Amino acid sequence: MSDLHTFVQRAERLGCSLTRLTVAGSFLVATVCVLEKQGLLDTHPNVLGARVIEIESRDDAGGAHGEFLVETRALLDRLARLSSSDTRTLDVPPAQPRVAWAGIAPPRSDWQPCGEVSSAEWVATARAGIDEVAAANGLGSQIVTEVRRTVWSRPLVELPFAVAGLAFAAFGLGFIVDGTDEIVRLTSHGTWIRASTTRGDVLARA
Repeated sequence: MSDLHTFVQRAERLGCSLTRLTVAGSFLVATVCVLEKQGLLDTHPNVLGARVIEIESRDDAGGAHGEFLVETRALLDRLARLSSSDTRTLDVPPAQPRVAWAGIAPPRSDWQPCGEVSSAEWVATARAGIDEVAAANGLGSQIVTEVRRTVWSRPLVELPFAVAGLAFAAFGLGFIVDGTDEIVRLTSHGTWIRASTTRGDVLARA
């Protein structure tokens, strides 16, 4: 569960208060919302981060399936207890009321390739955006919030169908790393855009 622990730690640092856990057989998908739409009239996209982790499946479970929406902080506490004990079974925190982003799951198949970009370019994009948002500090919370939403919903020059928030989420969750030449591969499905690396996926949906 060390991969899950690392992912959830990074998600909490980004301000992700909830984590969706989806179990399908021997795989666990942990999903967080890094950038969330604010109401029905908000035209900015949701930006999600997802990490797929292989887990042990009991022989008598018959291919376990389930979905849980839990507090990120509570999940971190349970993972810390798990790492300091002999048990290998995660005690899932209490389920939380459903929120809009958690009620919509991305498609599982039929994604179409639509581009690729170097991780170095996206690291630079993320850092530039972080600096731009930081420059607004001290101007009032409403201004900072609007600057943040504007910066991360900005179309990328090299990939105009994708938004800068994808680079921010990938960088903040550790899916892209400084000093590597890894390629970020983009695929699309309807209004969804997905960016994938060997460490995880980030997704945006208008």
